[in-house]
Amino acid sequence: MNAASALGSGDVLAALLVMAIPLIAIGTLIWRQADRTRGLQASIENAAEKAATSSEGVKRIEANVAAMRDELHRDYVRQDALRETENRISKRMDDVEHVVRNTATTIISALSGVEPPPRRRRRAA
Repeated sequence: MNAASALGSGDVLAALLVMAIPLIAIGTLIWRQADRTRGLQASIENAAEKAATSSEGVKRIEANVAAMRDELHRDYVRQDALRETENRISKRMDDVEHVVRNTATTIISALSGVEPPPRRRRRAA
């Protein structure tokens, strides 16, 4: 007798099912794992895009902050220069006022024939 003839159709079917069911289960697991892998890969790509967009936004904000800091520094320099100019103008105006007062007193004294009062020393500012 031959081995194939000794097996009945039920035995062949059982042998095929014993081999096919694990293969189907393994195939299903592989298919599900591949699907999860694709989903995770899409999530990673999406997160990478968001990170790149956020990075660009941070770079723009840093550039704007640097520009504002530079502008603020320029404003401080301008204010310091204006204060120095104001101080110089104020000192010169005080000098001019002193000269004008002394000149007027000298002219009036000369016209009236009276000796001008002694000059007072100015205090240093």
